[in-house]
Amino acid sequence: MSGVNENMLYINGIGALIVMGAVVVYEGQEAAAYFYEYPLALVLLFVRSVTFWLGAWMYTMLMKQFGAVAAVAVTTARKALTAGPHTRSLAGCS
Repeated sequence: MSGVNENMLYINGIGALIVMGAVVVYEGQEAAAYFYEYPLALVLLFVRSVTFWLGAWMYTMLMKQFGAVAAVAVTTARKALTAGPHTRSLAGCS
């Protein structure tokens, strides 16, 4: 049986290869030109990717250690605490 880190590596690695291939095929020149013009955008993209990976890894570890109910409760509480007025109006709440 594989561990959480191994699963995260394989799933995210496969996903990254698929997305990278699609970007190269469909938007390669435009993306390269954009990142050449705005080099900070590549840094921000990397930071965003690492942040998403850490969030998914933490959620997976939480689910493994405490179960699905605790993981869903934590994510629901996080969403309730971080939801601002702009997100409430998008969800149909007043």
